[in-house]
Amino acid sequence: NNEFHIHTGTDDEIYFGAIKKEFSSTDFIRNFYIELASNIETPEDIMDSKFGVVKEKTEQYLLVTGNANINYSAMIGNKREEKYFDKTYDGTPVERTRTVTDWSPISGNYSGEYISCVENTDTIKHHDIYSKEYHDISKNREDFYDSLRKTLKNNKENIIEFDQVDFAIDPPVNPQGIALEEAKRDILKQCDQNALSSLPGDDHKNYRSNGTVSIISINSIAAPVYEIDYEYHGKKWSNSSFAFGKLANRNNVPSIEEDITKSVNKEVNILGVPLLLGLITTITVLFVSMIMIISGKLNRPNFPFVIEVINTIFFIFYLTYRKKYLSNIYQNNQNKKLKMLVDLFRKKNMRGLTEEESRGFDIKSHYISAKSKLKIANIVMFCISLFVMFMFIISYFSGATI
Repeated sequence: NNEFHIHTGTDDEIYFGAIKKEFSSTDFIRNFYIELASNIETPEDIMDSKFGVVKEKTEQYLLVTGNANINYSAMIGNKREEKYFDKTYDGTPVERTRTVTDWSPISGNYSGEYISCVENTDTIKHHDIYSKEYHDISKNREDFYDSLRKTLKNNKENIIEFDQVDFAIDPPVNPQGIALEEAKRDILKQCDQNALSSLPGDDHKNYRSNGTVSIISINSIAAPVYEIDYEYHGKKWSNSSFAFGKLANRNNVPSIEEDITKSVNKEVNILGVPLLLGLITTITVLFVSMIMIISGKLNRPNFPFVIEVINTIFFIFYLTYRKKYLSNIYQNNQNKKLKMLVDLFRKKNMRGLTEEESRGFDIKSHYISAKSKLKIANIVMFCISLFVMFMFIISYFSGATI
């Protein structure tokens, strides 16, 4: 229910500029090869892909600075503890404590100056925030901001007037209407989020706002980009990076993570059969032991306790073995790609890997997401196993009582 109105003057200051290249096409292709090969998810033969030539293109961005002003209203809640009387099952009154929230209305104004970055195109669409398209747009903006910040930090002179450009790049274009409206909406959303986060109290509800934005300045910037296409097992892929600031690949790559996880499960899940049988046996013994303890026929459950200890130790061995097996697969994969990359660099007469770049092929420098993909059944089994162990410990040290 938030309503935003856009007020824009007719004397907006528009700056047209371009960003100088900080990296050559050779720098890009070398970095691309290293990131592609060292990526823990790419297959061992990824460097056998058919790589195309490096292409140079231009991406257009707007950096829009604006003043946003938000009027808002909401209900804010403040929590407090209060005492009250209740009755037990036999009618005895008892004093208890509960948390209640006192609600009160609030309204106010929030304003500030914000900067928005959008692609300067006339085809911007409003995507669902969970969609791949929205993720790609957000990733491009984030990459551009990161590269721009690094450029401004290292050398502000790299952002220049277009008539000073001495390399091939498309000129910056006039701010596209759709892109400018998107930037204004983004400025208002930033202000609105700040207004929302500034609300006092422990909680809030029924938040409503309306606002206006006035543009201070508009920067239309042409950004140089390197791009390469390649084909892996008949499927076409592409990757790109800005030629300034932060040299990093921006696109998806072929992944074998799912295949590796399946391979690991197939290899180690044979251990899950005796583990499951052992857990079922242990739980059965637990309940029989509990009945015998309560009836006084069993004083200390030594034998069931030993069974559970063995079962838990076996489960820990299972998890350790699975993790080790998974790590070995990934490391062997990384070693093969490293050798292929070294051979490729030698063949193309490219500068060899540095010590730091070589360390990037050690799986210790990566987070192996597949290792966390244990089956839900395994997690449940482990939790039950720990619970049973805990119950046996209680039973053992409590003698004949629970």
